Amino acid sequence: MGPDGVWRRIRWDNVARLAALVALVLLVVAWPRLSGRAPRLPPATATPVAPVPRSPSGGLGRGKRTAVERRAEANGGASVERRAAEERALAAQRAAAERRARLERRAAKRRARVERRAAEEKQRAAEERKAAAERKAAAEREPAAERRAEAQPDAPAAPDATRKSRPPPKRRAPPPRSNDPAVDEFGLP
Repeated sequence: MGPDGVWRRIRWDNVARLAALVALVLLVVAWPRLSGRAPRLPPATATPVAPVPRSPSGGLGRGKRTAVERRAEANGGASVERRAAEERALAAQRAAAERRARLERRAAKRRARVERRAAEEKQRAAEERKAAAERKAAAEREPAAERRAEAQPDAPAAPDATRKSRPPPKRRAPPPRSNDPAVDEFGLP
């Protein structure tokens, strides 16, 4: 066989599949080296977005103060403390009200559960009483039926006057026997 015959016997679709598989393996192996570096993260320090305005006195903050802030400074911060104490008291009152409401809901659930159980017990007791009454009534009916059966003598049933009795069907006499056993056995003439 010459070189021309060898090239004809090669299955080129299988060769193409094998080449694609080799290229895929090389791509998977080389992928981490082909990708670029990861993006750099910004520094961990905080930077303000906009510059902070300075007050006329040279400190940080707004230039104009509100009346509430001026009064708080004049009282030595007493109104701020008083307001904070009022807020704490209100928060404590809200928390206590929530606790009371929660306890009331739990108590209502318990009451409902107890009432439901009591109703179930009541229904069960009523069903048991009904079943006991039915058993008692059945027990009373049985001896009465037995007494009635014992009181009546065993008498034959009277024939029904409207019904006519038929005479029993007539039996046919067997055919006479012949001397020939084949006739007896097979019914031949």
